Amino acid sequence: DVSNNGALAGGRLLVHKALKSIMINRKSSSPLIEQKRLRQKDRTIVPSAPYLLVSKIVDVSCDLPVVSNICPADTEGGWRSSLPNGWGEFPTGKLSHSYSSYFGDDIVADVSYGDFLQSENAVDVSKLSGSDAISGTLTNYYNFAFNTSTTTLCDLTNPLALCILLALVVMVRIVKRFFLPKFSALGLRLGRSSHGPEWEVDNEERIVKFGEYVYRLCYHSAVSLYGLWYFYDKSWWNNSMGGTKNLWILHPNHPVEPGMAWYYLIQSAYNVDAMLSLM
Repeated sequence: DVSNNGALAGGRLLVHKALKSIMINRKSSSPLIEQKRLRQKDRTIVPSAPYLLVSKIVDVSCDLPVVSNICPADTEGGWRSSLPNGWGEFPTGKLSHSYSSYFGDDIVADVSYGDFLQSENAVDVSKLSGSDAISGTLTNYYNFAFNTSTTTLCDLTNPLALCILLALVVMVRIVKRFFLPKFSALGLRLGRSSHGPEWEVDNEERIVKFGEYVYRLCYHSAVSLYGLWYFYDKSWWNNSMGGTKNLWILHPNHPVEPGMAWYYLIQSAYNVDAMLSLM
């Protein structure tokens, strides 16, 4: 009986491995996955961005209910089979590279704070107490926000990202309330020195506008300088590293570094504040 049970268990294991191998082979044989694998291996085969954009637009259009009746079926080679001069032949054809229209299972979920706490980079607060526990918790918050890539902070539909955005909007309004009077006072002094004290009476609105424009100038200058400093060495700016073709490598799962996430969070907060100011 023991030998029979062992044989039965061994047989089940072999069947399980066989089924798993079949599923892996099916998955790896997918044209989209194979194309992605080849693009990652050799980036020089990727066409320039305009061709990729056209391919993407046609792929999405052919998935629409009405247009799908016009496009050739995938079993017949899809719409690329009707292109002349080898434009649809992978990998040399300019329109041969296909990116799935609806990403679904291809999208890797962003790292949540709960996921981060399960990683080896997190401090185990359960083993600490008192001030050490508080310090460990703050360390986890800091490392999650500023040292972890592709977190839920990248998604403004996530509640945590929305809360941080709201906090940033409040901070932007506080900074704005502090600096606007100072910039307006600067405009007042400049106006008095160049046009005399009487100029102030008829130009109060101009003085306020001057303060707003100086504030905007300072903000956009600071953000632009940070953007140039942060993004200048990224691969999509460097043609020797592939240039804009890197925008399509690993699409749609591009890693989002913390500096990039905070850059766009701060930009979003400024724009939300500007919108609120118009109401």
